[in-house]
Amino acid sequence: MTFLRAMGWGLLGGAGGFLLGAIVASVIAAAANMPSREGGPGFFAVGIGLLTGLLGAITAVVYAFRSSGVPMSRVGVGALAVVATIGIAMGSYFFFYRQSQAYFRKTYYAAQVEVEFQGPAAQLRFEIVEGEDNATPGEWTGAGALRGQSKIFNVGSKRSLVLHLADGSTRTFRLPLARWPLAKRNFEWSPWVESGEFKVRCRVVERS
Repeated sequence: MTFLRAMGWGLLGGAGGFLLGAIVASVIAAAANMPSREGGPGFFAVGIGLLTGLLGAITAVVYAFRSSGVPMSRVGVGALAVVATIGIAMGSYFFFYRQSQAYFRKTYYAAQVEVEFQGPAAQLRFEIVEGEDNATPGEWTGAGALRGQSKIFNVGSKRSLVLHLADGSTRTFRLPLARWPLAKRNFEWSPWVESGEFKVRCRVVERS
């Protein structure tokens, strides 16, 4: 029961410390006119919040153990165990959050995709479809409609390129991109993907 009580106090102390630190860091970032590029102020606030949250958790755990009459010789071991448990939980949360759709849209919004085609010069237009029906029109950037670009907005592995031909028919290509749009391997040209008489390859344009 003492351990569970200390765990509860640690969670409360960690949450309180995180909120306090994040709020203070946000005020400092705003006062210092910190550039908002790539979510800088947000990362600063979260980083400070994690530090103050850790301090708050340690303080609360030590208080919980001492108020229960636990000898100081055992407080350190118990505090480390509780803080480690809280740290693993928080680390897991932030790891999965950084792979989420919400994080991608908030931090990057979209990723630009460059595509190249091989085949007859009878293409009319193309679009990239994410999921079931989220289509983003592309635009031609090369002579002879052999190169173009579009954007992807979602985290996921189901992405297709639909090529519309002048005769009204279409060709669909499954794009071999990683689930996370800005994964390192997406910056390299993918293998050629075939559909009928056409081939397509793609890559995500690395952000500068």
